[in-house]
Amino acid sequence: MLKLNMLHQTDAALNKFGSRIYATPEKQADGTQWVSFSDPDAIRTMIKAFAIVTGPTVCCPAGDKYFKKLPGKRSLTDMVQGPDENFWISYDPTGPAVGATVGDHVTIGRGAVSFGHWTVAATLVHELAHANGAALPGQAEKALMFCGLREHYRETND
Repeated sequence: MLKLNMLHQTDAALNKFGSRIYATPEKQADGTQWVSFSDPDAIRTMIKAFAIVTGPTVCCPAGDKYFKKLPGKRSLTDMVQGPDENFWISYDPTGPAVGATVGDHVTIGRGAVSFGHWTVAATLVHELAHANGAALPGQAEKALMFCGLREHYRETND
């Protein structure tokens, strides 16, 4: 299930949906960060992107089949809608990339957010493919081809 990191990081912090926020990854050497969303426009963009990613166009049989072939063997539908695991989505205000993943923590860069909810949705699918074990060149980006986001596919993205 996708959960948006919207509050200061403390053990007792609760997000808007009443779920505990866990400690996020440390800031990376390249500047990538996992911080909470606070800007109302960015939060609205994220909510629209979540609706796309959890909807039937993206969570479709072809997308699920592709995700199940990845090393993690999970369907995209189970990853974004299932109750068994949580993927925390944080904000990266200064990092070099549009997104990054460490375990069950995904960060979405300022650049992706500024391009809008469709770019964020594509970035989320790409990063969730990494969370599902995609490691070969182009493997995470190829997920877009099967998840209704073909127009956002970029051959050069890993």
